[in-house]
Amino acid sequence: MKKILLGAMIALACFQNTNAQNQNPTRHHGRDFSVEKILERLDKDVDLTDEQEKQITALYTDFIKEIHSSKESRPSREVYMKQKENLDKKIQEILTKEQQQKWAEVKKARAEKRKAQYRK
Repeated sequence: MKKILLGAMIALACFQNTNAQNQNPTRHHGRDFSVEKILERLDKDVDLTDEQEKQITALYTDFIKEIHSSKESRPSREVYMKQKENLDKKIQEILTKEQQQKWAEVKKARAEKRKAQYRK
């Protein structure tokens, strides 16, 4: 009986270990990182037009493909930040002046919220 129980515990431990390695590339720190979710959030923040949604969807799709193109490892923080800055610039070009102001305010508020979380 002890051997069966020990064998079951070892099998369970191995299963949990392999399951932890099967990470979804669209999840980032427990949050959904899909293009649809990102676009939904941006649309809620700045009220995008249909044309803007199509353009930004294409930008984010390319960005995510570029980030996940290397299966061996994630890009370095510097490379990621540079790519993210380029993406933000392209999005800024698509948005109207009012939307740019709203987006800047939302980004600033989120940055302050993140800083407050890490200070705790």
